[in-house]
Amino acid sequence: MKSHLRLPFNMTFSQLVMAGLGFTPIFCLSLSIFGAIPLHMSLRFVIPVVAASQIVLGRRNPELGRRLIFGLLAGMIATGVYDLLRLYIALLGVWGDFIPNIGNRALHSDSVSPIWGYCWRYLLNGGCLGMAFSVLPLRGIRQGIAYGTFVCSCLFATLLFAPGAQDALFHLTWTTGAGAMVGHWIYGATLGGILLLWCPEPAMAGRKFRAEEDAEPDLELESDKEVRSYEQVYLVR
Repeated sequence: MKSHLRLPFNMTFSQLVMAGLGFTPIFCLSLSIFGAIPLHMSLRFVIPVVAASQIVLGRRNPELGRRLIFGLLAGMIATGVYDLLRLYIALLGVWGDFIPNIGNRALHSDSVSPIWGYCWRYLLNGGCLGMAFSVLPLRGIRQGIAYGTFVCSCLFATLLFAPGAQDALFHLTWTTGAGAMVGHWIYGATLGGILLLWCPEPAMAGRKFRAEEDAEPDLELESDKEVRSYEQVYLVR
């Protein structure tokens, strides 16, 4: 009989690892703002390991791999919807556009194109957070909003406690704080809604594993029935 390491909330160990890998890029960004690890070092040494690990885990479990792809796409779309609000507020002059600074950190230069900052934002922040959400036992708009609230709370913690964070990203005021929270609600609601359409059942891998485990005793019972049937025929003869 096969055994699988199972965790609370109907999760498997693979799901937990994939979700953790999805949070890694935004964690690397936070570490760079705290001054722990420069972002260009994370881009060179950490992000390739994250990408390779997700590919390997996805190939080992095609169902979770399919969800990772859906989560990546949904996260990037949700980031675009969020940016409709953020860029509108930026055009009003209330909230500066800090995304290009992320590209400067990632490429360790002050003269890189703003496109690189947006590549990090869409692919490694929004997309990877979408991958994490897709393999967690979460789905739907309400849970997506709760997910966005959690992510935004981590952003607020970085802004409040990391030295120079508000100079590197944006100054936390009632206006920018409300904009960030509403934006993350939009991101989470969009992400949860899209994945509800694309893969409605959360944590399907866990149920699949359990189904396989439950099927094995049935196979053994069928085998026992065949043996008993042969024994009965032999005894009758």
